[in-house]
Amino acid sequence: MSSSRLLTISIAAYNVEQYLGKALDSLAAASHHDDLDVIVVNDGSKDGTSEIAHSYETQYPSFIRVIDKENGGYGSTINASLRAARGTYFKLLDGDDWVDPAQLDIMLEALAGASSDVIATTYDIVQDGTGSVQNVRVEGKYDGRTYPLLDYMTGQAFPMHALAFKTKMLVENGISITEHCYYTDYEYTVKPLLYAESISFTDADVYQYRIGREGQSVSLASMKKNIDMAITTSLNLASFYEEKVANSDVSDAKKRLLLKQVAASTRNKYRILLLLDSPDEGKKNFLEYDARLKAVSPAVYEETICASGRMRSIMCLLGFGKGLLYPAISAAVKAQSKREGR
Repeated sequence: MSSSRLLTISIAAYNVEQYLGKALDSLAAASHHDDLDVIVVNDGSKDGTSEIAHSYETQYPSFIRVIDKENGGYGSTINASLRAARGTYFKLLDGDDWVDPAQLDIMLEALAGASSDVIATTYDIVQDGTGSVQNVRVEGKYDGRTYPLLDYMTGQAFPMHALAFKTKMLVENGISITEHCYYTDYEYTVKPLLYAESISFTDADVYQYRIGREGQSVSLASMKKNIDMAITTSLNLASFYEEKVANSDVSDAKKRLLLKQVAASTRNKYRILLLLDSPDEGKKNFLEYDARLKAVSPAVYEETICASGRMRSIMCLLGFGKGLLYPAISAAVKAQSKREGR
């Protein structure tokens, strides 16, 4: 890795010909091109994604590069761009999202004097179709100063939209993301925390996160359809905790942080399983996942269940009825989810 830019932005691009131009136009509209290293990873797209990416590479050869590769899933795009990254810091951008160029300039100006392992920013959630915007501000002290990571990341999970990591830290510690699988962005946000010691916060709404697009992998319908992949990523994180964290020499506070982050992912999969359309299929998958998680990491399992009063109640009811109460519990969770508009 040769660090000649402040920030590498890795764009995962699979069949996003309808959206990629907006993403790249937003980056081109920023002023500090000399500080940017943009890598578009075309993940075996079957539409015009590659052609669009290469047209921008031709137009902006000083800061836009394209990697064409066979389809390997979201994690493979991160792995490929990490191997090629030239930026001091590394940030993800999905091909159907975009950045606010003025806010990106603010972030780049802050990065010029940064030394933290982790940089957190604010970001916007934009509803597809309506354009309504919700600003998200993760908890922190937005003054650009460097703070110990454990001062601010003990009780909350920071989504990838808010984060940039020091590239050298990722590369030297062999951070690698599961390939041929959806929902691996959580791996990306959790694994580096084992090695990170410091964090700083920049008040800039850089990432513009599109939600509500039909077919989006993060939609509940997609997650229910691809529940096996969602479970795989959660179990991989549980294995990561057991193999890399539990018996490591990091502090107990760091272990606790990572345990809580991993458990947030594993707990969410229980909820999705309770929302599956078929009660019989849901019950079977629920009980299988429960047994597998317990076997992979008893510590993660305990945190997943015991840290949530609701989860404790659900598991108690399921245990009491030997699974017979699953349909009733599932119906109750579905009703609550509908009331909440989820």
